[in-house]
Amino acid sequence: MHEMLPPQASASSAEPAAAAWPLLLNHEGTAFKVYEPIVDTLNDGILTAHSVVTALAWGQARLGVGSVTIKAVAEVDRAAGMATLLNTEVLRVSFPTDVDNPQAWQEFLQFAVPPKIKTITLATVESGRQIAQARQRASAAATAPAIRILVSERPAVLAFIDGEPRYVAVKGTELLGVLNTRVLLLKIAAHRVRHQVGAA
Repeated sequence: MHEMLPPQASASSAEPAAAAWPLLLNHEGTAFKVYEPIVDTLNDGILTAHSVVTALAWGQARLGVGSVTIKAVAEVDRAAGMATLLNTEVLRVSFPTDVDNPQAWQEFLQFAVPPKIKTITLATVESGRQIAQARQRASAAATAPAIRILVSERPAVLAFIDGEPRYVAVKGTELLGVLNTRVLLLKIAAHRVRHQVGAA
């Protein structure tokens, strides 16, 4: 004789599954990878975070690198070491302006990313908090340099860095990110560049 659990018991035992990073998404011939979020803030149950996103269009060799910023209500379960995310929304999608169709990418990611991110580990939350604190310390310790006038003959964006760039590895990628700046600054790790040159 087989015993069946009541529907209520079966439903209550289900827990949100942790996301497998990076998230793999496809849209109209473009393959996206969304990497594990870096938590920026967690205040009064409201979480904000940003993720590195890579995009590779079919038949193209050049990889587009951008970011998405999300906001969600976080229900923290310290015993499980997880936070469940509710009402997740994409606040901002950022890609270089020279990609083929940034508007289409933005609209797709705003629609596709929120349902995929249902949980986040408390270790990730703590890691983000440490990064934010390091940025604050770097900002407080920085001295204001003399004003310089910069002229660019090409379209450019001025990014402020507190002192010399401090690079950290972006988890799950071969990229390095600048820690002591408010904007997303990335570069390919030097060993990766040497490998590509040797392969050419």
